[in-house]
Parts: sequence; C-alpha cells; structure tokens
Amino acid sequence: MGQLKNALTDLKANSPLLIMASAVEDFLKVYKGPIKEVRDSEDVRELVSYYLSISSIGYPLVISDLSYLTSNATNLLLKKVEETNFPIVLLAKYDNVSPMLLSRMKTVVKYYNHQISSELLGVKEGLRTLDGLGQEIDYFDRLNEIVRKSPKIYYYDRALGYVKNKKKLMTFFN
Repeated sequence: MGQLKNALTDLKANSPLLIMASAVEDFLKVYKGPIKEVRDSEDVRELVSYYLSISSIGYPLVISDLSYLTSNATNLLLKKVEETNFPIVLLAKYDNVSPMLLSRMKTVVKYYNHQISSELLGVKEGLRTLDGLGQEIDYFDRLNEIVRKSPKIYYYDRALGYVKNKKKLMTFFN
C-alpha cells in the first residue's frame, strides 16, 4: 500500500501511472472520482476522441480495465497516453498489459495482498479439479486457477497450441 500512496501523492509527476493486481483493489477503496471503463476498441475510440481536444480536467483520467483490451485497442489508447497534458491512471486487474504500453508508463505499481502458491498437482488430477469449477468463472480467473492448481496444465496447453482434442491428449501426460 505504501507504493501506491507514494505514487498518488504527486500524481502529476508520476503520470502516466499504471496500477496492477491487488494495488487496483486498494486504489478503488480510496479513489472517489470518475472511472472510465473500456472493454473493446470501440470504447477506447470513444474515450480518445472525447478527450483528444481537452487540455485540462480537474481530476485524473482513470481508465479501467486494461486486462481485457486487445492489442488493437491498446494501440489506440497508446496515442492518448503519450500526448496527454493531464494525469492519467490506468488500471489492470491482471498482469497482461502490452509491453509497448508498459514501456510508456512513468510509474508502475504492482503488488499482491495474498500469497501466491501452487498445489503442483499432476495433469490428470489438475484437470479433474478444474472440471469441478465449471465454466461460470471468467477466462482470467480460470487461468489463475490452472496455474494455482497445476502449472503443468498451463505449460502443456501452451505447448500444444490449437490441437483438436487437446484436453484428451493432456490426460496422457502426468
């Protein structure tokens, strides 16, 4: 929390500011101003066109959640981040921000409030456990569960790429 407080005390000097992981939750607890939600290229296009001619606003422009943006949408946002005259705060719940956008950040605050661990299950056990979760959770939460339960599943999933019957193939691995 100390990193976040330091970054927010002089927001003008630390802008553009990227806040990630558990730091987002802590930021949302203390910030009371407006937050612009972006989910796709169209949202980003509207946001950029609205703020393009504005040179000053009385509050920081807070944009959430970069975790869900495609690379095309991120590239659209990049121009606004580079050319703005007022403080910008970008929020990303997950650590998957484009390296290009990350390189333009003056300050990055990222930390986790909870311990990150893995059960190191085998592939078969991990798949059985994950099947019990169902499909109700979103993609990133499911990915987090995969890594937490069995990193081997994540590795084999990436190594196999887009193969028909991938799940059945993975049951042969231990």
